[in-house]
Amino acid sequence: MEKINSFFKQNFLKQPMMSKTFFALIPLLIIGTYYYGLNVLLLFTVTMIFGLLTEYFIAKLLKQKVSIAIFVSIILYVLTLPPNIPIWISVVGIIFGITFSKMLFGGFGKNVFNPAITSRAFIYISFGSYLTSKWVKPLINFPAGLLRFKVDTISSATPLKEILSNGPSFKLDINLIINFLFGNKSGSIGEGFIILILIIGIFLIYKKYASWHIVLSGFISFIIFSSILYFTGKSPNPIYMMLTGGWFFGLFFMITDPVTSATTKIGKVIYGSLYSILTIIIRIFGIWTEGAMFAILTSNTFAPFIDYLVKEVGKKNK
Repeated sequence: MEKINSFFKQNFLKQPMMSKTFFALIPLLIIGTYYYGLNVLLLFTVTMIFGLLTEYFIAKLLKQKVSIAIFVSIILYVLTLPPNIPIWISVVGIIFGITFSKMLFGGFGKNVFNPAITSRAFIYISFGSYLTSKWVKPLINFPAGLLRFKVDTISSATPLKEILSNGPSFKLDINLIINFLFGNKSGSIGEGFIILILIIGIFLIYKKYASWHIVLSGFISFIIFSSILYFTGKSPNPIYMMLTGGWFFGLFFMITDPVTSATTKIGKVIYGSLYSILTIIIRIFGIWTEGAMFAILTSNTFAPFIDYLVKEVGKKNK
């Protein structure tokens, strides 16, 4: 045990905030395993091993320590994946994301793009069929997926795709909304259980690990912009838009990444709003069904510029 502790002290940064964030996200991994089978744990374990090894060896070359943030990046990445994705594809994604979106920039604190979502974007572009057409309907009744290795893959559309194809004509159904809130819908491992995402997200905000400025501005902007498009006949009901896809997950766990988000208070408000507006624009007018992933990366790109403008305007007003 002493050797293990010594190894961690010598090779890992001490980051209590990241450690607690990682443990806060574990319930989503557990519920994902319950819904989709024990394969989720294997996917997570193998991806974690290769992700850690990638950062460890590159950090050694750069004469740095491994950041605890790597654990957060890996669990977030796995939670954005379809349950039955081939493990080797997940491994390719995390190696690419850690190498090119984090370590290539100089390591923790210097990266512009969120490593978790960069990893997903890479395999989305490279192996798109595994992330767009091979979905799994969750098992709800106990013991659900706890006694199964995998749940059968289906080829039907995700709820978001179905809702977008029907537009404003898709009427509100309270039973459907309840199903969406509790994750009874096909999708990625961690994006479905909205209630649990909300509880964990509020905890992170309470602990000041996530910025309420980003979350609140993103939430309000989403409601306003999606409502405008709904009442002009261009978008499905805002409630359905909010409860399907990865926007809700991204709002609490991705866009609030302290390294890649805006840092000024006004900048955070603009940044959160930008994420939500871009998500809706891509969903409604773009060629992709889900806009959250590309909205996060685009917002990451503009974060330094947003802070720069806010600071410059502040100087002129003094």
